[in-house]
Amino acid sequence: MAGAVLTSWFIFLAWPSGVALQSMALGIGLLYGICRRKELSSSAEWRFVAVSYLFFLLLRVASSLLNGRESPLSIIEDFIGYSSLVVIPPMLCLLWQKVPASERYRQAFIALTLVTLVSLSQMVWQWRMEGMSIETGPEFARARGFYSHPLTLAYAALMLWPFWLNRGVKYQSWWGGLCVVGILIATVSRGVLAVAVAVAGIVFFFGLRGKARSLALACGIAVLGITAVTENRVSKQFSQLFSERNPDRASPYLDDRFAFWHAFSEMIQERPLLGHGSEIDRAYRKTYYKKIGLENFQKQYEAHNQYLQIAAETGLLGLLVFLCFILAIYRFIRSLPVEAKQIGLLTLLCFLISGLTQNAFQDSEVRYGLTVLLSLGLAVKKSQPGASLEP
Repeated sequence: MAGAVLTSWFIFLAWPSGVALQSMALGIGLLYGICRRKELSSSAEWRFVAVSYLFFLLLRVASSLLNGRESPLSIIEDFIGYSSLVVIPPMLCLLWQKVPASERYRQAFIALTLVTLVSLSQMVWQWRMEGMSIETGPEFARARGFYSHPLTLAYAALMLWPFWLNRGVKYQSWWGGLCVVGILIATVSRGVLAVAVAVAGIVFFFGLRGKARSLALACGIAVLGITAVTENRVSKQFSQLFSERNPDRASPYLDDRFAFWHAFSEMIQERPLLGHGSEIDRAYRKTYYKKIGLENFQKQYEAHNQYLQIAAETGLLGLLVFLCFILAIYRFIRSLPVEAKQIGLLTLLCFLISGLTQNAFQDSEVRYGLTVLLSLGLAVKKSQPGASLEP
C-alpha cells in the first residue's frame, strides 16, 4: 500500500515536471504492471483502442522505413515513445486500484496547486528553468512551468479543465478550476483560452438550469467584457491576432499558422498515401516553404495542426487510422459510468479542438497526461458501477 501511494505521488508530481521525470514515472508504472502482470485484464472497448493505435504506429514505422531518411534506432525510439499511450494505462490501472480515490485526488490537487504557483510567479517575475539554472528576461513573460514551451503547459492544463468543471461545487473544485484558469492566463495562449471558454460554455449551458444558468451566463459575459475593454496581456494577445501591426507575424499571411498549413498541405499533396515519415525536421521542411514563396521565412515550423502533421508524416491512410483510434477512445469513454463519461467526453473534445491549432498529440507531455487519464478511466471501469473519475 505504502509503495503504491509513493508511486502515485511520483506520477502526479511528474506530470508538470517535463519529459525526463515523466519518462521515469512511466517506466516505474511499467515495472509495477510487469510485477503484477497476472492481474492484468482488459475490456473489449480497450482492446479496440489498443489495436487501432498499434496499427497507427505500424504505419508510422512503415512510412519512415519507406522514406529512408531515419536510422533504425531513431524509428525504434519513436515507436517506443508513442506506444506508451496504450501500453502503460493497463499497468497504471493496477496501481490506482491500490490507492484510495481520495488520496489520488489529494495528490493531483497538490501537484496542480504547485504548478499554478510556479506559473504565476513566472508571469510576474519573467523567469524559466534551464537545466539546473534560472534564466530571467522579458522573453520569458509567458509561463511554461517546467516544460520547454508555454503552449505545452497550456495544452497539458487544458486536459484537466473538464474534470474541474464537471465537479460543480464539490470539495476543492472551485480552487482546482481557478488553478487551471491561472495557468491558462499565465501562458497567454489565445487558442487554448478560447477552447477553455467554449467548453465551459457547453458545461454551463447543458449542466445548469434556471437561475443558475442565467447567473453563470451573466458572470461569463461580465468576465469576457472586462477582459476585452481593459488593457491586459490576454486582450492584447487577442487584439493583435488579426492586426496589420502584429509583432508576432513574420509572413504575408493573416496569421503565420496559415503559412504552416500551406507548406504542409504541399507535403501531403506530394505523398498523399503514406506520407514523408516521422522525421520532418527544419531542413526537410525548407523545400516546401520555398515552394510557397517563403524561402527566407523565419518560422519554418511544424504544422501547428496535429491532423495536418499526422497526414504529412503517415499520409491520409495514417490520418484515417488515427481517427479510428479517436473513435475507439470515444467508444471506450462511452462505456464508463455517467460522471466519468461526461469528463472523458469533454476532455476528448478539448484534445480534438486544440489539435486544430497545435501539434498537441506530438507533444510527449500532452501524451503523458492522456496516458494517466486513460489509466484512470480503466480503473473506473473496473470498479463498481457509477464510480467517479477521481484523479
